[in-house]
Amino acid sequence: SDDGSYVFVDGQVLAKAPGLHPPRTGCGDKYLNRGDHGVYAIFFENGGGAYETITYSGPDTKNKLVAMPSAGFPGVCDVPKPECLCGSGWCSKWYFNPNGAAQVRDFAKLDRLNPNEAKTTEFVQFHNDGQLSHFISKAGRFDRVAASFTGVVNINMPGTYRLCTTSDDGSRLFVDGKQAVWNGGLHGARTRCANKFLRQGEHDVRAEFFENGGGANILVRYQGPDTKHRLVYMPSSSSCKSAKFVSRKHIAPIPIKRDGPAGYCSRWFYSPIGSHGIGRFPDLRGLEPQKAVVVSMADWESDRAFTKVVGLQHFDRVAMTLDGILHVKTSGLYTLCTRSDDGSHIYVDGREVARSPGLHPPRTGCGKTYVSEGDHMVYVTFFENGGGAYEKGTDSGPD
Repeated sequence: SDDGSYVFVDGQVLAKAPGLHPPRTGCGDKYLNRGDHGVYAIFFENGGGAYETITYSGPDTKNKLVAMPSAGFPGVCDVPKPECLCGSGWCSKWYFNPNGAAQVRDFAKLDRLNPNEAKTTEFVQFHNDGQLSHFISKAGRFDRVAASFTGVVNINMPGTYRLCTTSDDGSRLFVDGKQAVWNGGLHGARTRCANKFLRQGEHDVRAEFFENGGGANILVRYQGPDTKHRLVYMPSSSSCKSAKFVSRKHIAPIPIKRDGPAGYCSRWFYSPIGSHGIGRFPDLRGLEPQKAVVVSMADWESDRAFTKVVGLQHFDRVAMTLDGILHVKTSGLYTLCTRSDDGSHIYVDGREVARSPGLHPPRTGCGKTYVSEGDHMVYVTFFENGGGAYEKGTDSGPD
């Protein structure tokens, strides 16, 4: 071997060539009974050339020196893979020295490696190398490390979202398998962002990160309709599952693809926060609607009008969303209004245009926006806590 090696038979050292050296042979003799014998070999290479052969000779080889075969081995030839606990959050996997002795100056090919650690984290929110080392219990300096973070982001309100990574050294972010943000290279803490239109529903997200040497940090944030346009840490609803296929199916670039019939897709959520009253539009992320119906327009002027659609005896503690497409023939300034009891909002292309929030009798909220010719995403939210119910969306403009 070059460098050191040992061969054990039935637990005893039989041959050895220890230490640092060029190719060198070590041999030993042992009487072996007929039958199976356990063989265990160890080898290491420090640097320079490398060499290792294991040979034997005796009655079975007609005393010729030949490569030693193996009739099999106990157990499974496998390396245990650390796995994340299944639940909400991101699954982080950590790879120490992914390029061996070489520096980590670019994204490592992690698909060929087993991670050294795997842990679930609520957010990708590590501000320095001390936090990173503490999280994965890594002794010594936090250098020459690569990591991946996988999760599912649930979009409640469709629209254009700003996606950002901040890192030292490199990072990048993928959404539904496509690179959305690139922040590669060796550098100090640096933020890179990109805008992406996201439809309502679940989206697979994956962040990759590497640190070569010196300081280290990694943050993944986003802002858009769901965050009230504030830059916040991106949550993940699952550390072990992929986004539902239906969500990926509906991701579409502009111009908007019309998948369904004319009208709005209305989705209805009964008692979305349990037995509690609804004082504002609830967070529907992670919830499945009890009913989905295509409606021609948002025009319900009484409890009875609502119950005809959803079939409830009492129309209380209900939330509803509408997805649709507004086709504009003539560009210009348009006024959109929502009149509701209780609260409601109207969004166009992910931006709030009209609102009538809170608990109240029928009340109108309007807003003006310039709308260009073509198709535009319309998203309406509405909730009813108790008493009378009303929702009507209207618009006026050049068309």
